[in-house]
Amino acid sequence: MPEMYEVYDAYSANYDELVNHEDCDKNLKNALLSICDWENKSIFEAGIGTGRVTAIYANLVKRIIAADRSIHMITAAKENLDQYLDKIEFVVKDNLSLKEIAIKADIFIEGWAFGHSVCDIPDSVEKIADVLVKQAFSLVKPEGKIIFIETLGTGNEEPKAPVAPLEKFYNLLENKYGFVQKVIRTDYLFETVNEASRILGFFFGEKMGKLVGEKGSNRVPECTGIWIK
Repeated sequence: MPEMYEVYDAYSANYDELVNHEDCDKNLKNALLSICDWENKSIFEAGIGTGRVTAIYANLVKRIIAADRSIHMITAAKENLDQYLDKIEFVVKDNLSLKEIAIKADIFIEGWAFGHSVCDIPDSVEKIADVLVKQAFSLVKPEGKIIFIETLGTGNEEPKAPVAPLEKFYNLLENKYGFVQKVIRTDYLFETVNEASRILGFFFGEKMGKLVGEKGSNRVPECTGIWIK
């Protein structure tokens, strides 16, 4: 199992293999499209990765500024989103350097990106959260929408922050910054149990792979939180 940032810097195909099996019931897609009107809007997306969230709304919007720290992931996103490249501008920036970009979008969105920044420095969650949230506000119009998407547990039937820094981050979003939380299931569905065990084990570790194999189901629960402001 490679380290998290090794995956983002060199294993985009493995990452796609994972996320392409997620949200088998299209709950994330349905939730995002119901949260706000995307038609002809300008979007800023942080941590675009290989473009899995972008693909949900790309056909509707007018312009997308897409940021990621990894050139490797941006290269994969360009391939996955090739039909929309005329409306996407890619920017190489990590999550804590977004304020350097001069734009006022209609919608700011990030998916499974800011949580990594929070967990990188677990002793400074409040400080990191403040930077991330203030940057998001600085990149949208006064009437704009901010959407954060983060994990509430892989393999969990019930939503729960998997680690303490994320729990603190989520509490800050709701109780300090006034975000409203929406919880959905974004379960994985694989062809076989062996495939589920192999793919999840590569990304989340041998323990997860073994647990999935022992449970014997090709459907693996995933709880996801959407924070909206």
